[in-house]
Amino acid sequence: MYQIGDLIMYRKEGVCRVKAIGVPDLSSNNDERIYYTLSPANRDGLIYIPVDNAVFMRPVITYGEAQALIKQIPHIKSAVIYEPRNLKILSDYYEALMQTHDCADLIRLIESVDFKRQLSAKKLGKIDEHYLKLAEDLLYGEFAIALGIPKGDVKNYIEENVESVS
Repeated sequence: MYQIGDLIMYRKEGVCRVKAIGVPDLSSNNDERIYYTLSPANRDGLIYIPVDNAVFMRPVITYGEAQALIKQIPHIKSAVIYEPRNLKILSDYYEALMQTHDCADLIRLIESVDFKRQLSAKKLGKIDEHYLKLAEDLLYGEFAIALGIPKGDVKNYIEENVESVS
């Protein structure tokens, strides 16, 4: 069970802080279940999730884990570029990477789409751009918290540190 103040990754929302644990005041249907009240890091509002619900949540990675992942990026770059003719298959492939909720898979997705962009003279398709944005938002949001830097600086931080390691 998480504690008040914990930073967690919640589904595709990204980094959230546990603001409260208990029965929310807005419950008008006599629901006495215990809820996490989450505050997203990147937007206003609150999210209420039953503590006993089986939705994806995990602690934000640590500084050391973020540094280790950055050192692994040159090896992750060797991901296969997936270029099916059927856009549903491409979408399913990207969605499968997103559903692991694993930072290495988010890096794999980002690197794959970036490599695809470098190889092609054409503009990226909507599916590539959509999943690239989702993966960057989740990864950079989590790395910003783990590294203690602004989200807007994460991409440059990664690029600078990958270059110094490779």
